[in-house]
Amino acid sequence: MNINADKALQACGNDNFYQRLLFLSICLIWLSVDFISICFPLLELLPKFKCNGVECKVEKFCELSETNREAIIEYNNIMTDYPQLYCDSFLVICIGVFYVFGIIVGAVVLSALSDAWGRKKVLLLCQVLFAIAAGVITVRPHFYVVLGLLLIIGFACSGGTIISYLYINEILATKRRAIYGALINSSFAVAGVIYFTAYQFNKEWVYIAYSSIVIDVISGLILFFYFKESPRYLLSNNRVGEAIEVFKYMAEKNGRAEQFKQFLESDVPTLTTVEAGSAKKINSSSFDEDNKIEALIEEKSAKTGSSRSAIALFKYKSLRTPFLVCSQLWFTYGFVYYGISMDLKKSEDDVFKDGYVVYVAEGIAYLVSCIIMNIQFFGRVRTLRIMMGLCFVATLINYIFTQCDLKDLNFITLFFARFSITTACSCLYTYSTEVYPTVIRAKGLGFNALSARFAAMLVPIIDEKIENPFHIFSAVALIAFCLSWLLEETFGKPLEDEIKEEKILKNDDIF
Repeated sequence: MNINADKALQACGNDNFYQRLLFLSICLIWLSVDFISICFPLLELLPKFKCNGVECKVEKFCELSETNREAIIEYNNIMTDYPQLYCDSFLVICIGVFYVFGIIVGAVVLSALSDAWGRKKVLLLCQVLFAIAAGVITVRPHFYVVLGLLLIIGFACSGGTIISYLYINEILATKRRAIYGALINSSFAVAGVIYFTAYQFNKEWVYIAYSSIVIDVISGLILFFYFKESPRYLLSNNRVGEAIEVFKYMAEKNGRAEQFKQFLESDVPTLTTVEAGSAKKINSSSFDEDNKIEALIEEKSAKTGSSRSAIALFKYKSLRTPFLVCSQLWFTYGFVYYGISMDLKKSEDDVFKDGYVVYVAEGIAYLVSCIIMNIQFFGRVRTLRIMMGLCFVATLINYIFTQCDLKDLNFITLFFARFSITTACSCLYTYSTEVYPTVIRAKGLGFNALSARFAAMLVPIIDEKIENPFHIFSAVALIAFCLSWLLEETFGKPLEDEIKEEKILKNDDIF
C-alpha cells in the first residue's frame, strides 16, 4: 500500500521545529567535514623560510641537511610536519588525490548503502568514521598512514554531505527545499571564513581539526538521540507501519499531533494504492501485507528490481538524459570549484586575502541562489544556465588578465568565478534531489557527486603541471552551459517516489 508522503508531511508539519532542528544538525555536519576540503590550500601551502635572517626559497632549504634546517616557520601544516614533502611534488599531489579518491569510493558505496540500510544509519556511520580518522591524523602518524586516513576522511565526508542532503530534502515541502539546501551549502562559506581567520592567529592546523571533531560529535549525538529515519525512504521500501510511526513522532515534535490524527482518520481510508487513474480504494485498517493489490505490487517490484540498481539510470529514458547531463554539470562544478581552491596556494598576494575573496563570494552566492531558485522565471534550470555562462566568462577573463599581466584585477574575476560556480553548485544539489524518484534518488545524487569528485581528483595534478589552468576551467564551463539546455525544469513539482516507466508498467499489470 502507498501513502501520499507529501500529504502526510503536510499534516504532521513539513517546515516546523523537527525540520529546523535537523537543518541545524546538518549544518554542523557540513561545518565539520569542510575541515579538509577548505584547508587544502593551507595544508599544502609551502611555508616561508628565513635563512640567516633573509627569506630564502624552498630549493635552498632542500639543499640543507636535516640537522642544519634551522628555519623559522610562520605556521604549522602537513608540509611542515612532514619535511619530505618540501622536495617531492609527487607526494604533495598524493595528499589531494587520496582524499578525493576516498570521496569517489564513498559516493558509490554510501549512496548504495543508504538505499539498503536507510539514511540515518549511513549518516551516523560516516560521522563515526570521520571523528576517528580526523582524531588519529592529529597525532601526526607516519606520512603514508596520513594518506590512508585522508582516504577514510574523504569517504566519510562524501556520505556526510550527500546523505544528509537527501535526508532533510525528503521531509521538506517543495517550496522549502531550495532555501534549506542553499543555507546548508552556505556552511562551506562560513567554515572557510572561520578556518582562514583561525589559521592566521593560531598557526597550528591540528586545533582546527579538533574543532571539526567536536562539531561532528555534537551533531552525531543530536542525530542519534532525536531524529528518526526518513519516512519517504520507509514508504519506498513498503515499510508503511514504520513510516506512520515516524510521521506520528514528527507530528508530536511539531505540535501537530491532532492534525495528523485527523489525517489518518479522514484521508488515509481514501488513499489509492497506486497513483493511477483507477479509483480502487482501501480501508485504513487494511495495512496487512496479505492485501491482494499490495501483493501484486510487490511481485511486480521484484520482477523490475532494476529500480534499485544504478542500471536504471541508463535504462530508462526519463532518467538517462538528466543523469548524463547532471553528471557533466557536477564534473564542471568539481573541476572549477576545487581548482580555484587549490590555485589559492599559488597566489603571489597574501593567500588569506584571496581566501577571503573566494569565501565571501561563496557566501553571497548561496544567499542569492536560495532567492532566485524560488522565482518561477528562473527556477532551477535557468539559474544553472546563467551561472555556467557567467563562470565561462569570468574564468576566461581571469586567464586573459593573467596573460596580459593585469593580475591586480584578478580578484574581481576570481570573485565572479567562485560566485557563479557556487551558485550553480547550490542549484545542482537541489535539482539532483528533485529529478530522481525516491527508489533511485541516493544513487542518482551519489553518482552525480562522483563526477564532481573525479574532477576534483584531477585538479591537484593539473594544478601542479599548469601555471594558470583558468582557460581549462573556462572550456569546461562552456560545455556545461550548452548541455544545460537539455534539462527539464523541476521547480514546484512534488518529489516522485517511483520510476515513471516502472510505475506505468505496474499499473497496467494490476488493472
